[in-house]
Amino acid sequence: HVHHVARIALWLNRKLNLQADRDRVIRSALLHDYFLYDWHDKSHDHPRPHGFHHPKVAMEAAHRHYELHPREQDAIVSHMFPLTKPPRHREGWLVTAADKLSTFQELSAWWRRKLRPGKLGQLDSRVRKKGNSR
Repeated sequence: HVHHVARIALWLNRKLNLQADRDRVIRSALLHDYFLYDWHDKSHDHPRPHGFHHPKVAMEAAHRHYELHPREQDAIVSHMFPLTKPPRHREGWLVTAADKLSTFQELSAWWRRKLRPGKLGQLDSRVRKKGNSR
């Protein structure tokens, strides 16, 4: 996911000619979900709700392991906007937008796999058999 976010953020930066710092965008994207726990694990004592709290946890964990530029810190801590404060710099806006686009693409792919080809057709034929019209 983080590699996908980095690629999308760089693509947006280039296409929109935003001239954000490429290295800061890449580092921010790679570290934006560096929260070091499985948020699906109900037994783990992590802050909830996850969407509101994991950006700060990720930034603190990344800051413990890496030297972060203030723009990288801002991008990581604000990437869940509007659940968090808005980004203050271009790098943060790029990571935020790229994270949303990446998540949308990942969920779309998941739905396509879940509703394998033919399943929609089967659902459609069942609806018609019951006498429902369009």
